[in-house]
Amino acid sequence: MFTKASRNRLIDLFSKIVFKDRPVLITLTYPRVFPCPDRAKEHLDAFLKRMKRRCPRSSGVWRMELQKRGAPHFHLIMFHLPFIPKGEIQAMWEAVISSDIVWNKEIGLFTRIEAIRTARGVMFYASKYLAKSGGLNNDAYLTAVGEYVHPVTLETCWVGRWWGVFNRTDLPVGEEWTMLVEIDDTPFLIFRCKAAEVFQKINEYRWRGFTLYVENAEDWLNLWLDLLIAS
Repeated sequence: MFTKASRNRLIDLFSKIVFKDRPVLITLTYPRVFPCPDRAKEHLDAFLKRMKRRCPRSSGVWRMELQKRGAPHFHLIMFHLPFIPKGEIQAMWEAVISSDIVWNKEIGLFTRIEAIRTARGVMFYASKYLAKSGGLNNDAYLTAVGEYVHPVTLETCWVGRWWGVFNRTDLPVGEEWTMLVEIDDTPFLIFRCKAAEVFQKINEYRWRGFTLYVENAEDWLNLWLDLLIAS
């Protein structure tokens, strides 16, 4: 299943990305005929290998979902990608799936490409397309233990991972700083109240810890240090 912990890891990854160029959102779907998720991920792997041959420095993050009809489809946020005509990307995807699916214009095939203009836009797409709570448009095709059942052929398979990284070495991840301190209750409560003024849902956590995804991280760090000194 796409668990809360897996979702948090995905959002953590996006919070560390440095946006030096304009990312691209690519959606890959299947026509009326479609495979189980395990075979679909083999198609995705072949598509990404073609993309890497076409653009050696390309990298990105992918996420699989199930459509209402039960068909798997993929959302990708790609980095270091030069302009590629939509028809070329469509042809790459058609070539990959043609070994399993006889495609023609009557049954249809769809790829979507969209440039993301800002870092805020990336986080919007990450939360909208890649990190949906629950992770699925429709989970009616999953058993209680997470096994997928094809709605037409009744073939079953284990889904495995719902998201992954493509060409991690070229993913534009920034430097990460970690600080671990022991505190008493007062600094934490004050800091939480300040955070809740901006992010109201933090109040729901009460005494539990929380994570802030902010653009001005240094300002929040300085506030935290001031509270520790004052205590």
